[in-house]
Amino acid sequence: MIVAMMLGMVVLGMVAQVSLAAIGLDYDGGPLEWPAVSALVMAFNMSVPMVWWMRHRGHSWSYATEMAAAMFVPLLALIPLLGLGIISGDTLSGIQHAVMIPSMLVVMLRRRRELAH
Repeated sequence: MIVAMMLGMVVLGMVAQVSLAAIGLDYDGGPLEWPAVSALVMAFNMSVPMVWWMRHRGHSWSYATEMAAAMFVPLLALIPLLGLGIISGDTLSGIQHAVMIPSMLVVMLRRRRELAH
């Protein structure tokens, strides 16, 4: 699953870069100018292949959705702190990646029965 997420970062990141370049926006400057948007795009880029892989492996939509939510909920809780100037864009990104796996682990532990099959 982590490999799928990493591939999503690379492949969908390239798609985002080409798309933004086509409309005249600088992809590399995005994290500096719009850190919340960049973090949401990163979560999306990782969630899409993760959900695809989970469905491919026979997991339910509800489980796959909970796993995707585990990627977004901590981020959505942090964005107001960014807006208030309590944390920086770099801190947002660092915390996002630091809590991603533990928050997915919480969902996995909640779904132990489904994982056992």
